[in-house]
Amino acid sequence: MSIFPAKEPRLDEWALEITGEELELLSGIAARQPYQSAGPWIDNAALQLLDDLAGGSLLGRFGVRGKQAELQQLMQAGLATKSGKLTREGQVLVAPMRQRTGLVQLHAAGGGRNSRLLLWLSPEGATVAAGPSYHRLMDPNDDGVRTIGADGNVQLDHVPADAVPGLVGRWMGLAPAWSIFGTPDVLPVEMLEARFRDPAAPAPEGADARFLRAWHEPWVVYQLVLEPGGFKAGLINAGAAGFYRYGSTDGGAGLSPLPSGQLWDLLVTQISPMFAG
Repeated sequence: MSIFPAKEPRLDEWALEITGEELELLSGIAARQPYQSAGPWIDNAALQLLDDLAGGSLLGRFGVRGKQAELQQLMQAGLATKSGKLTREGQVLVAPMRQRTGLVQLHAAGGGRNSRLLLWLSPEGATVAAGPSYHRLMDPNDDGVRTIGADGNVQLDHVPADAVPGLVGRWMGLAPAWSIFGTPDVLPVEMLEARFRDPAAPAPEGADARFLRAWHEPWVVYQLVLEPGGFKAGLINAGAAGFYRYGSTDGGAGLSPLPSGQLWDLLVTQISPMFAG
């Protein structure tokens, strides 16, 4: 047993000032659990070709000639042959696309960049097509976002079913955070849309300190769509201020804190049943 006392956790000075409670600083946890994949990168046209091949399309001689750039990417990734047929690795990757019971679409905008995450779900697992994740969007020094991760390029992977909620959470930057209600919780739609476009957009008059903290944090804005069923959710990762959910209300645009545990529960309860069809 160590004779030295355990190191005290750093306190969140802002949360202490606002709530009067000594709460641990959580903002560094997300950086220690980023989304990671070793899969190959392909562009949007090659992804469309992969989807076509998964659906049983045959290129033929003229089709191969017209899809050389896309086919070359799939060949370099070990997924297709020069005749436009899927390799064994390609067959394994696209199996969930062929047996699809659900589709997860997550579109992201932040740091002046856009990205997306697509997952084709089946009882056997999921095919993943992932653009740059939260951590890469928020890193101004990540040149990969502007090169291999630009223009809709995605990184391919195949994961088991039980790994999907965690994968989605890591891609979004989900981590413990002190999500605290602020005022106002409803604001004009055009004001929220202006903040989506410009981090320097003015905050609503009369906003309290809790609201202003979230407003001035760097944002990544997400649109989550699940099919079948048409489930949709607007989400904001406001950095150290945690996640928020936004949507239309009778009075304008609603904006409310979404504690990390609730977001995790949402991902698990909404996505897990989709594997059964």
